[in-house]
Amino acid sequence: MNGFKKLVIIGNGFDLAYGLKTSYKDFINWYLIEKVKIGSSYCNYEDSLILINFSDERGIVNEGIVNLNNLFRSISRSISSSNQTRVKSPFLSKILKIASATWVDIENEYFNSLVDCFENINQPISMYKQNVEVLNNDLEQIKNYLIEYLDIVSKEKNKNKDVVEFLNNELGYSALEQNDVLFLNLNYTDTLESFIGDKQIIYYHGKLNDEDNPIIFGYGDELHPKYSLFKDDNSYTINMKHFSYLLTDNTSRLSKFINSEYEVHLWGHSCGISDRLLLNKIFNHPNCHKIKTTYYQSKQDYIDKAQNIQKILVDSEKLHHKLVTFPNSVTIKFNDLL
Repeated sequence: MNGFKKLVIIGNGFDLAYGLKTSYKDFINWYLIEKVKIGSSYCNYEDSLILINFSDERGIVNEGIVNLNNLFRSISRSISSSNQTRVKSPFLSKILKIASATWVDIENEYFNSLVDCFENINQPISMYKQNVEVLNNDLEQIKNYLIEYLDIVSKEKNKNKDVVEFLNNELGYSALEQNDVLFLNLNYTDTLESFIGDKQIIYYHGKLNDEDNPIIFGYGDELHPKYSLFKDDNSYTINMKHFSYLLTDNTSRLSKFINSEYEVHLWGHSCGISDRLLLNKIFNHPNCHKIKTTYYQSKQDYIDKAQNIQKILVDSEKLHHKLVTFPNSVTIKFNDLL
């Protein structure tokens, strides 16, 4: 894989490998525990997503919650003794029930919930419009809490020499110095920036605490066959990513880079369908010659990513031509925690 420019797509797996607790489970664990702590101090807590009442059951905190499963068991006991403790948001209720959920799963569930609102023809128009409004408000609330959480955990990072070694092994210092590399960061954090600066990084989905490049949190598979259902009602498409892409010049910067031959390096991105529109543009471009993905620990993770990449390629037979094979791929690991 020599002679071409390199487009490096950074996904959440990069931050996780670095040791940052940026998974969906980490976030939702923090959110529920923080709200339980507030509730235990004031006997109750309520926002648009949940209501926690401790008037009947104070033991929920006294037990010492150490993980998400214990928290759910404690909340379940509280619910059994007080019908005032509940998850108010139908959307949050759905995503809490998804075992081993990832951020891709959350975005997919948001889209599925939009479809459910649209296809529930037995309810009055005013009711399904209200349901869509509630769903969008819930997603906005979750996004705001996520920003709050990431602002906390992103400050915990330390410069790790393993990242420097990884950059050199995968790209070479000469490529970095000659501006033959562009990092398309789909995370909101600036983990990579502490090593290479921000000149060669596009924060395509926004950046924490940057008003000129706000966080994009929504759904990005406008190629889904049911997306056309929403074309006549803007409330259904308000959180579709491609509209938010218009708020910055990130897309034009990316387009300029891929106007000449390049290869793609995937660092910690699953290639899930929630980013399919973006990845479709990159993978199927005639200038894209190779795709090299990292994997986490096992051949199965590599196969999962290969299957996702094949779904994005217009000509699925090009998978064997474009995708670098497993023996020539690398695992991504910067931290002894993983």
